[in-house]
Amino acid sequence: MNAGATRFRFIPESFKVNDFNLYQLAIGWLRGAADGRGAFGLAVLVGRENATNGRADGDNLSGAPGSRLRPP
Repeated sequence: MNAGATRFRFIPESFKVNDFNLYQLAIGWLRGAADGRGAFGLAVLVGRENATNGRADGDNLSGAPGSRLRPP
């Protein structure tokens, strides 16, 4: 499990309208196979962007499932 918060701030004054705060949470599971020579994993990532300074596209929710197979 991993969680994070990041502030994205743009330096030029004309770009500050694009500023946003990002909050993310990832939950995953990993399973070894074939005596450690292979692995299988699943993960889910969810996030929220909070727009600041009147960003045109506003707040945003996101989510992504994922899987990974590493054969031996």
